[in-house]
Amino acid sequence: MTTKDFQAIPSGQPLCAEIRGVDLNQDIDGATFELIHKALDEYSVIYFRGQSSMSDQRHVDFTSRLGKHKPPRQESKWLLPGYPDITLLSNMLKDGQPVGVVDAGQYWHTDRVYEREPNAYACLHALTIPHDEQGKPLGGTMFASASYAYDTLPKDVKARIANLRATHHVQNPYGELVRAYKAAHHETPPVNHPIVRTHPRTKRKCLYVNQQYTVGIEGMGTEESRELVDFLIQHITRPEHLYTHRWAAGDFLVWDDCAVQHRAIADYTFEQHRLIHRTAVMGSVPY
Repeated sequence: MTTKDFQAIPSGQPLCAEIRGVDLNQDIDGATFELIHKALDEYSVIYFRGQSSMSDQRHVDFTSRLGKHKPPRQESKWLLPGYPDITLLSNMLKDGQPVGVVDAGQYWHTDRVYEREPNAYACLHALTIPHDEQGKPLGGTMFASASYAYDTLPKDVKARIANLRATHHVQNPYGELVRAYKAAHHETPPVNHPIVRTHPRTKRKCLYVNQQYTVGIEGMGTEESRELVDFLIQHITRPEHLYTHRWAAGDFLVWDDCAVQHRAIADYTFEQHRLIHRTAVMGSVPY
């Protein structure tokens, strides 16, 4: 696979581009992969259509080129047999039990922000996508640009939050979370990260608070903290900062966990099957 057919087609929103001219089931040369990575830097979310033939090994290999795999935290029963780095996201049942993670994250969040070294990237390969009776795809994923959100903040707000740090915890009661695997990790201590994070590659500033895991602001009272966090979350998720991905079987999508937040749209039932393979890349300590 060479660079001659490569195209990055912007979504028209402040984030996301479709990558064309790349077959992910074929070898990708270094120059082409660098174009892919630059597109990810620029658009924060990229996707490739029509990748149904992409093997699980190719998925793992692609992820490895972005960085070190981040071990999943889910129970082993939700991992793909033979591929311990691939988590199954699915509402499908076997013997009455889920075959994968059912709750795909319905609150705005950044993956593993409650850890000292949160995720850098996520790579998702869609195998089965639910549809309604008219054939419209369901179970979309919404993305918000945390970098564009920072850029569009008023100057006085930027000055106010420049040196503040937010506290994040996996058991955030604010989001009223009901995830079985979280109960097994209730001992995870809270962590503090800068509210204004610098992207390790692009050096862009990104807002780094979210609805699902942010529980407060270091050194600030509960009421004042909640008011500021709510204001920032509302700003990050303004309609003009968003892109909604409508999945198709065969899609391979990558997002940057520093530069964007995401949430799943739970508009389908257990009878409308969904199966996605997911990998993640280890990130660094935010600064």
